[in-house]
Amino acid sequence: WMRRFMYGMYPNGEQWRINLSFIALALLGSVGYFATDKFKKYLTLYYVVIYPFIAFLFILFFISGGPVFFDFSYGIIAAILSIIIGFFMKTNTINTKKYIIETFPVGVLQCNCTIIGDSVSKLALVVDPGGDADFIIGKLNKYSLKCIGIIHTHAHFDHILAAGEIKKATGAPIYLNKDDFQLWKGLEQQCIMFGYPSDIKLPDPDQYLNDDHDLKCCGGVAIHTPGHTPGSTSFWFEDSNLLVAGDTLFKGGVGRTDFPGGDFNKIQTSIRERIYTLNEEAVVITGHGPTTTIADEKNSNRFVRP
Repeated sequence: WMRRFMYGMYPNGEQWRINLSFIALALLGSVGYFATDKFKKYLTLYYVVIYPFIAFLFILFFISGGPVFFDFSYGIIAAILSIIIGFFMKTNTINTKKYIIETFPVGVLQCNCTIIGDSVSKLALVVDPGGDADFIIGKLNKYSLKCIGIIHTHAHFDHILAAGEIKKATGAPIYLNKDDFQLWKGLEQQCIMFGYPSDIKLPDPDQYLNDDHDLKCCGGVAIHTPGHTPGSTSFWFEDSNLLVAGDTLFKGGVGRTDFPGGDFNKIQTSIRERIYTLNEEAVVITGHGPTTTIADEKNSNRFVRP
């Protein structure tokens, strides 16, 4: 029926023009299809405005050889069809990259440990393994994920205790900001101070995190946010609109700065200049307790005002 309809729009019934029209529309549509991952925020503009307009002009000026009336009518129909097709393509490709994200409390102080993995490549990161190594490994196995990085928001003992066991089980390298290396090496003293068994030995970090460090997994980037400790680092996953803030930012609060290396002015600056400038709708996974959003903290956190 479509072919008969199309022949009716072209009085001479030239099939090559019809076929070329559909090929042109398919090529135009594919531009948006393959650009969805990189230009998601412009996709609606492309499919609702740009694509129909180009399709209309293409048919009107380059394809058709008949009267202008027929060209105009066909252009309108092509534009409407392209909007419908474009909407379908948009809703089915904008979420092609899906990530597995799970956060759960571990260890003696119930630090929030997060696993974030790519459901396609099955590569994953483990953030702040503060204890319960077998439980964390079980979560990786549950999703058939391969850990390629053990990353830490900072080096307080309750965020690092299981790092060695996770590395031994997975072979993944340990990442830490170099400014927290002395805390890492002082694990025994930290444990003694909190009355925790101090016989745990950790290997040295394999690689040091820099500001804007590409994590090479799930679109993650490290952001240096000192204040709670000198090397405190947050992890920003733009594709997932997710921030893992460690003990830098809490729901309605901020991390303690009365420990060695803490600095209240620095934590305020880190939050105000590095965290509050991110997408306000982003979910924030804190070091302990419930999640929050950047918008909520900007509006109600009494410790750091925008």
